[in-house]
Amino acid sequence: MRIVHFFNLANDAYSIVKGLRRVRIEADVVVMKYGAITQYPHWEEVTTGVPFKYHVSDEDFSRLMHEWNPPSWVRFLDIGYKTRNIHEILARLKIIKIMKEYDLVVAHMPSSIYAMLAKVRYIPFDAGFIRYITGSGLKQKLALKSYISAPFIIYTNPDTINIFKSVKLDNRIVFCPFAIDTDKYSPSTKTPNDIPTIIFCPSRHIWREKGNHIALYAFAEFQKKFNPEAELHLCRWGEDLYRTKLLIKKLGIKNVVWHSVMPKPKLIDLYRMSDVVLDQFVLGSYGTSAPEAMSCEKPVFVYLDKDANRNAFGEIPPVINVRTPEEILKALSCLDRKKMQDIGRKGREWVIRKHSLEIVTKIHVELYRKLGIL
Repeated sequence: MRIVHFFNLANDAYSIVKGLRRVRIEADVVVMKYGAITQYPHWEEVTTGVPFKYHVSDEDFSRLMHEWNPPSWVRFLDIGYKTRNIHEILARLKIIKIMKEYDLVVAHMPSSIYAMLAKVRYIPFDAGFIRYITGSGLKQKLALKSYISAPFIIYTNPDTINIFKSVKLDNRIVFCPFAIDTDKYSPSTKTPNDIPTIIFCPSRHIWREKGNHIALYAFAEFQKKFNPEAELHLCRWGEDLYRTKLLIKKLGIKNVVWHSVMPKPKLIDLYRMSDVVLDQFVLGSYGTSAPEAMSCEKPVFVYLDKDANRNAFGEIPPVINVRTPEEILKALSCLDRKKMQDIGRKGREWVIRKHSLEIVTKIHVELYRKLGIL
């Protein structure tokens, strides 16, 4: 039986297929060419200091392939986003043709539409896409229909259960955490500072979802009142990057260190050198940055919907659960070296139990068996 994970947003598909391959299950991943660097396996694997660009061009793609040659089970597909003409239509038909080569398609957003049209056996993989498909547009209607037509839906963001309930799909969803390679995302021997000094916020600058501005207000007060030497490390990506820079200037924040989009091995270095990691403060769930940082034994500040996360995980993740600038400031000011180390250890233990490749692979294998695929 052949399995394919289609499309690779944030490398969710690549990580899972890597886990499946480790237990000798024949699975492939199809990656869309000329998209964001975050959907290329190279984002996870390139270890050189080569600079990354967020949007991948022909030249960038060739350079990436030179830096790291993916295994044969990684397939690249050009669906014509650069042309927007008849070639794009033909390329989209090619998606359906490729899907028909497999016994099961795990359809990462928005490929469940194509899987439905291809009339293949498929499972939608929802990493928050449900937030955007409850509108009245044609694409939204097709996406929702593709969810309704599936035997069940894998979802990764605990807070979205309320949206699934609103469209009467909550009885069709199966929770599966993000897959984290805990051998790769591992702690260093670095001892934290006496108080939080190196503070890393890797989130894209999308205020309405990530709440970057909330973190900035908190950090500004922390730097003024508790630690004038504190450094704020940020990444240059996201639609609200300009707004973030304006707010930093307005608040008079000092010691800001900017980082370009980077391969994950470099990101791991940043996790390891940080005292704490600030994730996101709006949605009520975390993305991959939080468990990656936790796996590196770093305390993570994030807002979690307690009921939704308890429903998904069976318990609340050991994060510093905060939502407002005042709550973030208070929690930052209470941390010392021992507390940071204790929270970090608990976080890594949690990720090993809930997010490790072995755990997530087992969940996927069980789901495929329910469909008679394995």
